[in-house]
Amino acid sequence: MIQEGSFGKVADQLNDALRKIYISNETLINLVGDFLNLSRIESGKMKYMFEPTQAEEMIQSVYEEFMEVVKEKKLELRYEKPAGPLAKAMLDKDKFRQVIMNLVDNAIKYTPEGSVTLKLEEEKTETGKNILFSVSDSGVGMSTEDLAGIFKRFSRGEGGSKVNTNGLGLGLYLAKRIVTDHGGEIWATSDGPGKGSTFWVRVPARAEQVQKEKEVKEFVEKI
Repeated sequence: MIQEGSFGKVADQLNDALRKIYISNETLINLVGDFLNLSRIESGKMKYMFEPTQAEEMIQSVYEEFMEVVKEKKLELRYEKPAGPLAKAMLDKDKFRQVIMNLVDNAIKYTPEGSVTLKLEEEKTETGKNILFSVSDSGVGMSTEDLAGIFKRFSRGEGGSKVNTNGLGLGLYLAKRIVTDHGGEIWATSDGPGKGSTFWVRVPARAEQVQKEKEVKEFVEKI
């Protein structure tokens, strides 16, 4: 409220101090949230509420949410939308959105200049359909060693830790656990330090199949 001028004009120096306090507070909240989720996952108490989800709507909302952030950093944020409607996936909307937010946030943090591109598409396989999301950046990139350990607990890439000193290296570990619990997979690619990175998330688009299985089960129970 103070920053927004609700109590009158705020001096630039004070406004800058308030902004730093706000960022520090948000960082602390995120760290506490990560530790709570880590505890839930490793104790087997993480609960999911899966429901048929149209991934396009989720990615669009994430894209819009980060527009102001990239403007401040003078970065270009692009979203390559699918050509048509995608098959629905069974997702816990809140937790899966948390994964996407984390990946996009990281891409922006670790890209001093250039662009970040979100892409969503549908894959067809012999066993069905998948939803494939990717976020690519022109940022600090990763070495082979970084790629090998990036999804481990408390792991942070060498280049990333120099650009952004906040964080404990739990975000990607939690993302991997959440995606795995969705029956999906997550991985990263990079041509090396200084050459950007791409993070990928693939989940099965099984909403229609799950609904049919549910209907068959309900029909059998009535017989």
